Amino acid sequence: MNEIPLPKQFTDRGFTLSEEWREGDVAMYRRQRIGGKAVTWEVYLVRHNKAFEIGGNHVPAKESVPSPEQWGTYAWTFTTAEAARHKFTSLTADSTRGRFTVRETHKRGVSPSLATPTA
Repeated sequence: MNEIPLPKQFTDRGFTLSEEWREGDVAMYRRQRIGGKAVTWEVYLVRHNKAFEIGGNHVPAKESVPSPEQWGTYAWTFTTAEAARHKFTSLTADSTRGRFTVRETHKRGVSPSLATPTA
């Protein structure tokens, strides 16, 4: 499938999110309010959206992060990097986890597979 990968860094609702780790469909991001000092971490099960047509316009296939309604099932927020890394590790160790397909649009996302932290 030729899908658009999610960016390594993006802004969403007043926050900057930066990819810290990515392995397969599991991603960990550092989240900081623009102009703020407090940091939290988010761990996502990356979503895969199929291409579709709407109003005569083609929307390409793309990766996305879970919607706010999917928090707690496909995404989690942590106040320490250690707790986020623990969740990330537990998800990447689950070899039975498959790809997810949803027909949703999102503003947020991550990048191709990485096994080491981004600079």
